[in-house]
Amino acid sequence: MKIGEFAQVAGLPISVLRHYDLKGLLSPDYVDTFTGYRYYSASQLERVHKITLLKQAGLSLKEIKDVLSKPYDSQFILRILNDRRTKYQSMLTAIEEAENNILNKSEGTQNTPPLRRRHTKPLSAFAARGSKIAG
Repeated sequence: MKIGEFAQVAGLPISVLRHYDLKGLLSPDYVDTFTGYRYYSASQLERVHKITLLKQAGLSLKEIKDVLSKPYDSQFILRILNDRRTKYQSMLTAIEEAENNILNKSEGTQNTPPLRRRHTKPLSAFAARGSKIAG
């Protein structure tokens, strides 16, 4: 099927399929040398679904290419996904700690009066260097 039909069935824009081809993730099954039309086969849908799932799990296209370049090993993929989960959980914990720190600090300063700004005359370049300006 032509790239447009395949894109529709796969649920991806044509531009994404072209990008996947450039990155070596999913090449057309056949390219007509005269017209340049790209043709994909229904059997390539399984690879598209794997790419989509791994991308949704947060893997980069390079990581996905590495995973798919090896013989299919569900345990290997599950280890990668578990590592990714651990990384995201650590990031989430760090975000929660930052939020708690911000909340604790803001709660501790609610009873203190706000800082007052002092209005001063702007300094000229000479005054900033310590020179006296007649004024």
